[in-house]
Amino acid sequence: MTPGMVVVAFTSVVALCNVALAQVEQRSNCRQPKLRDRAFCLSKIEDASAITELLDVAKQMRLERYPSKQDFVYASENAGLVAAKTKTDRLVLIVSKGDATAQRFGLIALRHTLSILRMGYAQGGERDKAHRAKIVGPTGTVCRERLAANDREVVDVAFGCLAETADTTHVPAIVKATLRHETHAQLAVAGVRALGELGGKLAELRPLVRLLENPLPDKWLVDDLSVRSETCRILARLVKETDRWVHLPAKVAAERIGTKSSQQREACEKLAAKTSGTAIATSDKPKPSGRDWFTQSSLERCTNRRLPILPQPISTQRARMGLDDKHCDPVDSGGGAVEVHLRVTGFDKTGVATAKALAIFGKPVKATPPPRGADYVTLEDMALDAKKAKGKIIVFRAFRSHAEPPTLYGCSIPKYEGDGGVVVQVRDADLALARQISSVAKECSAIRARVVRVGNYQTEWTVELLDVK
Repeated sequence: MTPGMVVVAFTSVVALCNVALAQVEQRSNCRQPKLRDRAFCLSKIEDASAITELLDVAKQMRLERYPSKQDFVYASENAGLVAAKTKTDRLVLIVSKGDATAQRFGLIALRHTLSILRMGYAQGGERDKAHRAKIVGPTGTVCRERLAANDREVVDVAFGCLAETADTTHVPAIVKATLRHETHAQLAVAGVRALGELGGKLAELRPLVRLLENPLPDKWLVDDLSVRSETCRILARLVKETDRWVHLPAKVAAERIGTKSSQQREACEKLAAKTSGTAIATSDKPKPSGRDWFTQSSLERCTNRRLPILPQPISTQRARMGLDDKHCDPVDSGGGAVEVHLRVTGFDKTGVATAKALAIFGKPVKATPPPRGADYVTLEDMALDAKKAKGKIIVFRAFRSHAEPPTLYGCSIPKYEGDGGVVVQVRDADLALARQISSVAKECSAIRARVVRVGNYQTEWTVELLDVK
């Protein structure tokens, strides 16, 4: 070894020692009383040993008097940032050998590492791209192994880790794990969303149809609705019109969601419509109406209570519907449901829309006739007849407001109980009888009345009370 080589080697050793001393000094400065501040400080150290200290910080966060899930995620993601600048070996070891808390920490960190490298925020440019390509395979394998964990929180973050890999070879494993936890909505929806990000082939995703067939629990959560709507969106991107096997499950899922969430329901309705075997008429393509709630591709699901049954030829029929009834929700009022593709042609000053029917799906069903001695069985039927309703008899169920004189709210459409539906007033001479009407929405009274004043579709109707039960 020449003297020059000795000088170079000595200089390199000195430089490494200086870097190590600087890191030790920087680590010693990360002793802030607030754990989030300490985690932030440790994330600035470009040394994989900081990952171990961040794990200790994350565990301390879980032991605080008021632990925050977001604090734990924050510490874990800071470990992912360190790994993106150094190596992921420690994180892989933590996931493989650690307890459930450590596994969650490691999986969140690995997911964030892949995300940081994908965006080029670690070393930048091609270096991050090459580093990600090198670790994405082993990282995906580690995350996939955790799908078999007994701890649900570990499985939850494993789904997110696999979604970040963008590797569709993990799809069958995710489908299997999702169905294994199908009764636990929070986990099932995490799996379905991971599949939504990864994509995959229809043959691999077809088993998810079981999620649509499952009944909703009595005490349902938003995740119970989301797992069905997300599944419908995934399948809708892949199925063809001839894939009839998914039609009935999608239709059942939509009916079970019902009025709990119109957006969630519509996702499954669209899937059911796509696979119904009946194509939308293309000879008369609809144009946007200029209303956000009535777009070009919207399929409104209506009943003959809100929209009269439209006979053929559909291209020349016109119908009236309330402007407030944005999605024309299904109602259980004795009529048969049909799906109608409409184009709005105008609005009157009271907010009633005139629409042109472009296509009808399903066989129209005639409305249930009202009982003898009555003309209408819902306030919506009465309102649709407008001026023709004056003097006619309506038999309906309703509850009243607490204010005097009371306002009556119909009970035929659950969505509209006391908010947005057709309402009526009673005559002053009927106030004593009106007080016998229930004031509780879930305990509606049976009412027989005569229309004495015609309103403007939704309000200003007045009835004469004939009988209250």
